[in-house]
Amino acid sequence: MWTLPSLLVVFIAVLFYVRSSLNTYLNSPAFRQLLGRLTSQQLNARCDYEPFHFSSTVINADAFHAQGTAKAAFSNLDLEKIRTTINLGALWNRVLQIEEVNVARLQISLGHTGAPPVPESEIGVVPDQAPKPSSGPSRFAWLSPKLDLRKVVVQDTDVIWGEKTPQVGSVKGSTVTVKPDGDTAWNIALQSGTISQKGGPDLMLDHLNLRYESPIVTISDGLLKFPPGGDIELAGKVNTEKSLDAQIKINGIPVKPFLPPDTQSKLKGGRVFADIKVTGPMPVETPPEVSGSGRLEGGDIEGFPALDFIAKFTRSPQYRKIRLDKASADFLYSGKKVTVSNIVIESRGLVFVQGGFVINNSNINGTFEIGVPHDLVKWLPGLEAKVFTVSRANYRWTTMHVTGPLSAPREDLKARIELALAMSAVDMVEGAAKVIPKAPEVPKKLLDGIVKPIFK
Repeated sequence: MWTLPSLLVVFIAVLFYVRSSLNTYLNSPAFRQLLGRLTSQQLNARCDYEPFHFSSTVINADAFHAQGTAKAAFSNLDLEKIRTTINLGALWNRVLQIEEVNVARLQISLGHTGAPPVPESEIGVVPDQAPKPSSGPSRFAWLSPKLDLRKVVVQDTDVIWGEKTPQVGSVKGSTVTVKPDGDTAWNIALQSGTISQKGGPDLMLDHLNLRYESPIVTISDGLLKFPPGGDIELAGKVNTEKSLDAQIKINGIPVKPFLPPDTQSKLKGGRVFADIKVTGPMPVETPPEVSGSGRLEGGDIEGFPALDFIAKFTRSPQYRKIRLDKASADFLYSGKKVTVSNIVIESRGLVFVQGGFVINNSNINGTFEIGVPHDLVKWLPGLEAKVFTVSRANYRWTTMHVTGPLSAPREDLKARIELALAMSAVDMVEGAAKVIPKAPEVPKKLLDGIVKPIFK
């Protein structure tokens, strides 16, 4: 009669005893060391947890810090206010099952430009069974170190790359969700945040979906928005040990904020559409290679010396500010060399430019074909015969070379136009001299009166 109640009392007593012992173990340094070794193995990093605060199935930690080895994708990783929910029932299946890790703040530095990697010998080795602590409950020494992490949510994330290099950039203020994909891969989703890259304006992150399987990060899709308008689509693959291969599609981004200050005042309006490929070695220690093609829509240019010169010698003020009906080119940026080819620029009825140039060590070398309407040059003596000698597609064409330092480039078209006008004046005066042979001083006076103002 008394056997069943007695067994029930004993069972409840054992349950409380086991629960108390389990709490003691989960709050012990031995458990933190075990979890640190498990995390080190997963991240290829030296990992340190601050003391845990265990309550029921929740573990809270104030902070976590990791320093990556050469195999890790990062040099430093810091987390603040970590809340971990554990499934205690899985312990009986020899699994440390973590249902969710919620982190208030995370900061990570990608690559090893910010700090050198730690030796692999410092991350420790995870044995088949957890080591028996020198003091504390030995009854949990059988616990397998197998880790089953189901979900990680980070409320505020800062990601930094190219630290201490000219290519430094960051994503700040993002919400990140990480879920396992099989035994070795992770699916990572980023929402919101601000993207900064040295040399350009900030962009807003709409979303970015990644898959990470060491050492490869695959970008399945991403969308960045530029507050003044337009967006940028992302895709690609990054091998953190070898190379970067990314594709970028620009949709209607205003071009002016991305231009050098001395050029911004010369371009009014205009939005860029481009397909870009970025490749290079990893980690990012040297500038990657950037190639692609793009076009500009809806832009007006003014204040360029070449346009002012055309407006002056043709007495056509519409050339001082022109509307770009076409503006496209292919480009390649590699090291210190920029190659721009297949340039096509047209303002219908005013000017057509095509050609290309190379910028190397801050020096430019370019060749362009310049087309102007036939009606513009036919009444200017000598220009059709000596400069704009080719007729094609409703334009008269000539060639222009641009060379020299970017700070003060030189072009040869202006000098050729001045010379052609002067020679035409000479021809005109010589013709007049033949008609008026008895007035030998007339040609010289006419020549001085025409040529000197031209060269002035």
